[in-house]
Amino acid sequence: MYLHPKTMVHKLPTDVATDLMTLVNPLSNAIRWVYEVGGAALGKTVVIAGPGQRGLLAAVAARRAGASQIIVTGTSSDRGRLDLALQLGATAVIDVNNEDPVERVIEITGGRLADVVLDVSAGSMAPIIQGVDMVKRGGRIVLAGLKANKPLDGFPIDKAVLREIQLVGVLSAGWESTELAIDIVKHAGETLRPLCTHSFGMDKGTEAVRTLGREVTDGRDAIHITMTPE
Repeated sequence: MYLHPKTMVHKLPTDVATDLMTLVNPLSNAIRWVYEVGGAALGKTVVIAGPGQRGLLAAVAARRAGASQIIVTGTSSDRGRLDLALQLGATAVIDVNNEDPVERVIEITGGRLADVVLDVSAGSMAPIIQGVDMVKRGGRIVLAGLKANKPLDGFPIDKAVLREIQLVGVLSAGWESTELAIDIVKHAGETLRPLCTHSFGMDKGTEAVRTLGREVTDGRDAIHITMTPE
């Protein structure tokens, strides 16, 4: 095996199930987005828009960072994922199809609003625009959800300027966040087991992708999929 001279190599524990260890990568991203970039810490309030794999792991990261309020938003079709968010550490969830997410954040926080809003939703611009009214003055909106190169229309620039709101884009994890993720999975991996919903053989790649994209279903909500050799 050839490794680039600047390759970063992490030592993994040998006593943790392989499928759980595959959570290290998305969890390390969530740690960087919520903790390192977002600034989640003891007593902070975090709103996470999107209860997919990354959003649910962001709830785990926020809880580990010490956030006192962790609010996860999703749609009615995400009911199972929102329930799982509560199991993983979220303190409240919002169904945006049946509730006004901004009003609910105001209500849940007692008007204090969020310190950080993390958008991990795919395609939708609404969480970004709504985030301006969810985050407190001087707060931060972290953008991690790709939007297929769509432009952002209707963004309240003046409100963001006058309230000194920070918007920052994020991509992937670094060394420290990966080490933290390894430690979390090592010591609390079984609590993350509900995220590992499906496993496919290497010859079932198309089926795995279609399952993850909700094109086909076996009755279970696909969240984190692993591919294993036959």
